[in-house]
Amino acid sequence: MKVKGIKRGRTIELIDTLNVPDGTEVSVEIDDRKLLTPEEFQKRVEEYFNSPRDQGAIEEFAATLVE
Repeated sequence: MKVKGIKRGRTIELIDTLNVPDGTEVSVEIDDRKLLTPEEFQKRVEEYFNSPRDQGAIEEFAATLVE
């Protein structure tokens, strides 16, 4: 199950309705790709492509940069 939420301080406010009982333990996975500034994104791309890679590695890396 995947639900979206917004962090506010130490609380994560769910956008979607989550149909589980109160007190249920859940885990949260942060998509850190969305935390990159445009400058950090550009830097990562430049660093990656300035090192030797094969085509499969390039495609794998590119997949990590988009949703």
